[in-house]
Amino acid sequence: KVGLVLGACTMIGGIVGGIMGSEVAQNMSSRWHNAYLRVPALFMIPATIFIALSVNITSSQYLSYIFVMLAWIFFFTYMAPLNVVMYNSMPVHLRARAGAICVLFSHVLGDVISPPIVGAISDSTGSLQLGMQLCWVMAAVAGLSWGIGSLLLHDLPQAADDASPKVGDAGHASPSLRSLFFDAPSSGSAEDAVAPEKKAGKFYGTSAA
Repeated sequence: KVGLVLGACTMIGGIVGGIMGSEVAQNMSSRWHNAYLRVPALFMIPATIFIALSVNITSSQYLSYIFVMLAWIFFFTYMAPLNVVMYNSMPVHLRARAGAICVLFSHVLGDVISPPIVGAISDSTGSLQLGMQLCWVMAAVAGLSWGIGSLLLHDLPQAADDASPKVGDAGHASPSLRSLFFDAPSSGSAEDAVAPEKKAGKFYGTSAA
């Protein structure tokens, strides 16, 4: 029963928090400097509080469920704004790569290592509750990092797809682990440099002159 309830809280918190963070950040983007960093930083304050309450108040099971639900709602508000920051900070031809690397490291440095760390603290102290304190501490660190970033960094650049470097012909690509992290030199033929409208004339049998 506990696993089912916590799973439902996570699902609802992810949906509600994701929508709420997106809407608030978008509405405040014209009023606040770096709203897409500042909004999740501010939402992380109540998230940290409710995570701490859910870990430390054990007198009522149902009260803990409420705290967990509220914690997830406020915590997951970071998803949409931080994705906007990531993708708008990258050229168009690097966004897919940036997203893949972000997902990889967020899981490797989060989901993979956090259970062993909490378990190690629990084993060494004899208290799982003490190990779980790491959850709200790291939420506070994340919020503080985003808040400092919103104050020190320049305004988030607007997406400008037309000004971004064009991707070469996919037919010449040779995917590799190296190409995930480093730009491969362009290997397009001279025909690739022909203006798009001339190519259109060639393919459709019309004059491009």
